[in-house]
Amino acid sequence: MLTRRVVPAAGLLLALLSLSSVAAPAKAKAKTAKVEAARAANVPAGFRPAKVLVEGNRRIEKDAILEKMKIKAGSEVAADAVRADILAIFAMGYFEDIRVESRGPDLVVTVRERPVVVDIEYEGNEEFEKKDLDEATALKAFTVVNPSKIRQGQAAIAKKYEEKGYYLARAETEFRPVEGRPGEVKLLFKITENEKVRIRKIHLLGNKNFSSGDLKQVMVTAEGHVFSWATSGGTYREGAFERDLAVLAFYYANEGYIEAKFAKPRVTLSQDRRYVDILIEVEEGRQFFLGNVSFKGDLLFSEEELRRSFPMLEGDVFSAGKLQEETLKLTDKYGDEGYAFANVIPRPSTREGTQIVDLQFDIERGEKVYWGKIAVTGNTKTHDKVVRRELPFNEGELYNATKRKKGLDRVRRLGFFGNDVNFLTSTPKGSTNVLDVEVRVAEKPTGSLNVAAGYGAGGPGFTLQGQVAQSNLFGKGQQLSFNLSYANSGSKTMTFQFTDPKVFDSQWLAGFDLYVQDNPIGYNPQLYRQFLGGANFRVGREIVENTYLNGTYKIQHSRLVDEISPTIFSTDKDQNSIVSSVEVSGSYDTRNNRLDPSGGEYMTISSEFAGLGGRVFQKYLATGRLYRRLFWKLVWRSNVEYGLLANAMNSDPVPDAERFILGGIFSLRGYPFSSIGSPREVVPTRSDWVNRAENHENNDPAQPVKPVSVPLGGRQKLVINQELEFPLIPDADIRAAMFIDAGNAWEGSLSKSAPVLYSNWGWGIRWYSPLGPLRFEWGYPLNQIPNKRGKGVEFQFIIAPTF
Repeated sequence: MLTRRVVPAAGLLLALLSLSSVAAPAKAKAKTAKVEAARAANVPAGFRPAKVLVEGNRRIEKDAILEKMKIKAGSEVAADAVRADILAIFAMGYFEDIRVESRGPDLVVTVRERPVVVDIEYEGNEEFEKKDLDEATALKAFTVVNPSKIRQGQAAIAKKYEEKGYYLARAETEFRPVEGRPGEVKLLFKITENEKVRIRKIHLLGNKNFSSGDLKQVMVTAEGHVFSWATSGGTYREGAFERDLAVLAFYYANEGYIEAKFAKPRVTLSQDRRYVDILIEVEEGRQFFLGNVSFKGDLLFSEEELRRSFPMLEGDVFSAGKLQEETLKLTDKYGDEGYAFANVIPRPSTREGTQIVDLQFDIERGEKVYWGKIAVTGNTKTHDKVVRRELPFNEGELYNATKRKKGLDRVRRLGFFGNDVNFLTSTPKGSTNVLDVEVRVAEKPTGSLNVAAGYGAGGPGFTLQGQVAQSNLFGKGQQLSFNLSYANSGSKTMTFQFTDPKVFDSQWLAGFDLYVQDNPIGYNPQLYRQFLGGANFRVGREIVENTYLNGTYKIQHSRLVDEISPTIFSTDKDQNSIVSSVEVSGSYDTRNNRLDPSGGEYMTISSEFAGLGGRVFQKYLATGRLYRRLFWKLVWRSNVEYGLLANAMNSDPVPDAERFILGGIFSLRGYPFSSIGSPREVVPTRSDWVNRAENHENNDPAQPVKPVSVPLGGRQKLVINQELEFPLIPDADIRAAMFIDAGNAWEGSLSKSAPVLYSNWGWGIRWYSPLGPLRFEWGYPLNQIPNKRGKGVEFQFIIAPTF
């Protein structure tokens, strides 16, 4: 049975660190003993030295030592003066022993210099490299031994290990003399890392209105789990735990429990010092509600207008979060009028004997402010203009808080600096109404070499992709990429892309794509091959906030090759065609993250007109997506796509290669890739290619062969995807998803012939790794494809974001 000792949470660190700091008092006592010994040195009372001599110094000049002394030749030596001079010489930091004595007519000061550290080494450090520990200790080679700084270095190493959860780590020191070089030593830190301290259980007591599970969800500190060895989950960190207490207090205040209190947490350390249990006692108090709201001071707007923007109504739960939100809104509302230094002070007051909180906002507007100088710093590669053109304000303009936020978001959204972008403002001397801004950035690598793999059952099988990309070409914000992909089904693709998002520093985007594809159509059995080659030329711009207009010219050559092609495609145009088209599209995008959205909307509509030479057709596409965080960290994503392929210009049929075919991880996840689309063509039963595929599978050349139904694709498509995603292992950013898909591709009018919607449900595991989002998904079809035996599960793996 384990025995335990209980210490306060804030004291756990001190209890653990005491193991590595016991040497400090001993060293201090040693120093005091040396001084006391020196005080008792043989200096007779009333002694007047003829000379003051210094002995034992090697590197420190005699005059530097004598300068620190009050005693001079010919002056009477008192005991207090000797002690004072010894302490003054000690304070220089260069000596470990000092003795003062009379020798004949002279006073002799004998010193022993501290050695010089010529190298700093570490032993036993597996978690950190030498450069990391050097940075933590801040100790330098070729400096005199300084016990105080060395103790600080020991504490810094312990702190470094604490951040990783090694609360039992110790750092002891040892000096090793350098052979043949007296007075020089090597400083060795002997590190014992020990095991990480894991959290076994977090207990909460006194919480009646919120479950322990809900409270634990808002805490960074978490209990250990099966994957703790691979993540930082379940590791005890003092700093993180202190922040958790503040987060819990805010959580309660956000629900109206503004009197909630938390007793000093108790941490129980197991006997083997590997695990801790944490006990947090909660005193929830009463829940409070909002009473009257009033505004005082410099009111630029009517109280009614100010009140309309307030998210809380009289009688609602008094929320600290909504109060904070409203305070920021009011500050920005005044900031949008040029009052950059507006001061909005909320003053809540509780009605005596009630649970009602009245709220008064005191507002001081200050004076109007104008933008002064705009400087960009920290950009070693990116041109200043690339950052400046993202700012929606200029020097000399009236300050606007919303434009400032928008500019910050736009610079971050460039992707060249991550979130390490800051607007540092200052008021130049003598100008109280001018605000200079420094856009401080820290560049990150913008070039990438990516290799990805994937697998799709019933589809292309294993795939391998490679990409070389540069998103900030020559520091001008231009994007260049080269992509290669190969699947064991024989599919091969090569793409070259270039985009300039601000052509000639304008608001216009321009770019082009070049591509070559060799795609096998049909996988069990393979039906035929399609060779594509072409180019796209793109232009576009943001016409209003979050709304974009784009135009694309496409020239493409398509060729169908294999002995089955004539069986399915009867015309030369289908087997060998050229498409020359113009596409116009508009989009609206408010997603909070392009790769991993959890909020916002995305809508796009496009019209493609082909007939500038080659085939003639029109293609219309519309997509609508919605993203919402429902509660906790549950994210709902919805996607609806509709497509229409028509030919209103002449009597030629629409190209078969342009028809819509569904199935696979990007449309209906419960069906094989490119398996859904009507009309379907039944391939003759005795075709050689069918015999080869089926009889090879059955290993029986005499086995009768059934006809194969081949989807040719439809002139209309409808795809509906709904999914819920939630954290599975938050520390490793591993998530789970449940999804439902429905859709079809069909011939004819939607109003005259309603299609059968093929549907499926499924689930998946996603890991948002450094290589990109890894998706493992299992889809279960709810409808059977014509002439397809059984309704099996479709497993697919890919490195790609969801919709």
